[in-house]
Amino acid sequence: LLAKLPRSKGSKEPADAWEKQTLSDKWSERKAAADLVASLLEGQSSLKPADHGLVLRPLKRLYQDANVNVAASAIKATGLLAGLLGSDFSALARRTAPALLEKGADKKAVVA
Repeated sequence: LLAKLPRSKGSKEPADAWEKQTLSDKWSERKAAADLVASLLEGQSSLKPADHGLVLRPLKRLYQDANVNVAASAIKATGLLAGLLGSDFSALARRTAPALLEKGADKKAVVA
């Protein structure tokens, strides 16, 4: 998954260009970043072991986004990641559960 996310030319950090996209001022770019992860995960049967926290941290930031469409895309991508990782997601779930539960109290139907 990390290898398929955009990376800056010459950078040693995996997916740094994608992470910068999640920090963009434009909501459409942030949503596109979350949608990219979801599209990469859809149709996969399993994931290779890796540090998926590098993908989850930026997604977690997007849960609190002012635009509900961005938050919904980030939550969808997290759900797909959790489904593919299964029990391996448990360590990551402890870090994301509080943010997801907080967002679950949102009144907007797109997110809740």
